[in-house]
Amino acid sequence: MNDATARAVERMLAADPVWTETGTAGERIGLDRHTLLHAGPPFADPAEICPPILNAAAAALLFEGMAGGVEEARAMVVSGAVTLRPAQDFGVVTPLAAVVSRSMWLHVVEDAGGSGARAYSPLNEGGGPALRFGIVSGAVVERLRLLHGVVGPALAGIGPVELRGIACEAMEQGDELHGRVGVA
Repeated sequence: MNDATARAVERMLAADPVWTETGTAGERIGLDRHTLLHAGPPFADPAEICPPILNAAAAALLFEGMAGGVEEARAMVVSGAVTLRPAQDFGVVTPLAAVVSRSMWLHVVEDAGGSGARAYSPLNEGGGPALRFGIVSGAVVERLRLLHGVVGPALAGIGPVELRGIACEAMEQGDELHGRVGVA
C-alpha cells in the first residue's frame, strides 16, 4: 500500500460519521435555482452532456416546475440557461446519472471524530424508475415529488444518528453497504 492510500485508510478508520440533519440543497449548500449538481468531472460544453445525465437534468427541471416539457427542459440545459456543476465541488455525493436540484432534500453527515468534515447525500429513490438511472418520465417526476415533498420533510426532525454501528451491523449480516439495500 502506498503512502497516500495508507493515509486515506487511516482517515477513514478515524472518522465517526453521524447523520446530523436533513434539508433542501438550497438550505444546506446554498444551491441556486439555475444550477444542478451531477457526479463526475465538469462538462466542458453543455452539448457534451451524456444522455442519461441530460435526462436526469430534464426530470429535475420538471420536478422544480422550471420547464413545461421534456424537450424544453433539455434545451434549457444545452443552451446553458441551467448550469450543471460537479456535485463533489459542493461536498455532495450523488449516484450514477442522478442530479441534485435546489428543492431536493439532502442528508447531512458530519465527522464526530473531530476532522470537521461534512458531506451531503440525496435521499435514496429506492427501486423502480429513478433519476439515478437517467430516466425522464412522469413516474420519475412523481417519485421526486413524493420523496422531496413528503419523505424529506418527515425526516427533518430526525438526528443525530450515529452511522458507524449501523454500518458495522449491516456488514456483519452480509450487506456490502452499496448495491444491496437490506439483509435477511
